This record gives sequence, C-alpha cells and structure tokens, in this order.
Amino acid sequence: MYGRFVIASINAPTTRGFMKRFLSFCFIAFFAAAFTFSQAFNISNDDWSKSGGAFGFENSDAPASSFETPETEDDWGEADEDWGETEEEEEKKATGLNVTDFELNSYGDQNIQIGLAGNYALAPYNLFWGGNISLGYNFFIDSLFSIGGNVNFNYHRTRGSNVFYNVPFMAKGTINLAVGRYEIPISLSAGFALQSYLTRFYLGPIAKPEVGFFYRTNSEWSIGVTLGAYIIPQYYINQPENNRFGTTVEAGLSIRYHF
Repeated sequence: MYGRFVIASINAPTTRGFMKRFLSFCFIAFFAAAFTFSQAFNISNDDWSKSGGAFGFENSDAPASSFETPETEDDWGEADEDWGETEEEEEKKATGLNVTDFELNSYGDQNIQIGLAGNYALAPYNLFWGGNISLGYNFFIDSLFSIGGNVNFNYHRTRGSNVFYNVPFMAKGTINLAVGRYEIPISLSAGFALQSYLTRFYLGPIAKPEVGFFYRTNSEWSIGVTLGAYIIPQYYINQPENNRFGTTVEAGLSIRYHF
C-alpha cells in the first residue's frame, strides 16, 4: 500500500507536465492554422480588379491604381453648354427682358398708367397753377401702335381765390417708340370734359397731345415723365359773347404696370 502511494506520487508530476506541454502545442497549432487560413482571404487590390467580372463588372488586367476617375469638370462643362444659361439669359430672367431684342411691346400687351402732374394755364389769364391726377389704359394692336383711354382730375386756382375743376374722359391713340429699355410714347387724346366753377357746370369737348419718356425697369413696370397740353374750348350757341378757349400745359411723373 505504501509502495503504490510512492509510485503514484512520483508519476503525478510527470503526468501533469506532459499535459501542459500537450495543451501548449494544441494552442500553438490552433493559432498557426487560424493565421494561415486568414491569409488565404487577404485579397490584394489587384485581385479585386481581376475578380470584378464575377460580380457583373468588366474584367481588367490593369492594376487598381490605373482606374479612370470620372472627368467631372469636362462633363459639367459640356452640360453647361447644353443645359446651362448664358449671361444674357440670366439677365433676361432677372429683368424679364430680352437684352438683345429692343421690341418691348407686341400685339395684345396692355398697361395701366397712373400719373401725378402740375398744371399751368396759358389761357384764360384768370387761372393760376393747378394739379392733375390721371389714370390711363393702353392696349397694343402691334409693337408700334396702342389704343386706350384716360380719366383725369384737374383743378386750377383762380385769381379770385376760387377753384376751377376739369374732369376729362378721353379716348387715346399712341405711337410707341422703343430703344433698348427706353420708350417714347407720343399720343393724342380726345373726348369730353365736365367742368365746374362755383355754381356753374359745363360739358364740352377736350383734346390733349402728349409725349412721354419711360424707362422699363423690368417686364412689368416702367417709370417716366410726361409733358402734355389741354385744349379746352367752350362754345355757347345762344351766348357767343361767353365763348372761351382755354389752354393749359402739364408736366408730371407716371408709373405704368405692363401685363
């Protein structure tokens, strides 16, 4: 019994040492196998370029560094020629005008004009300075001619510190000259006017030649100055001694909305 215990005691360390060596060898073998297996999937860039055909791409024997990158600058340059806007087109979009086309108006174009002006009576002598508010409409029958009408409200102070009122309703024909963004309308209006002084009223004919100078700021708006004259006859069939012929001139500012 004692002898077996001694033999077991002697063999025990030897067995444990052998097991340690065996386990160490197994670990070393496992890591070596894992390293070797991982190297089998370490595919280089060249291998990716050659194996691309397996994924639906074109095969190429050229190295990865020889891949051609898209020529974005040239491609965009060509796109600008096809789809891009030139400077003239950009300016046209900003202003609503074609900078190379001096024909600002065409058939069917319309505008509404609002103006403020100062009046001065040349005759009769008893009228002083006055003012004028006007509202007009124009329709273009072609690029040169337009037709329309005006409604005005005029007043004049008299020497006797009274007020003479003149409210014309007139049809209007205009020749429209245009150079670049500048327009020169030359017009003649004619119609009838309701006139009032103190307790007296008169309805009679009236005419007005006028010239303007306008600058088209964009496709919808223009602003300018006007110079015109009113020709205002008063005729009394039964009282010819009361006949009058009035003439007033006006100068003012106007704004037009084009549509």
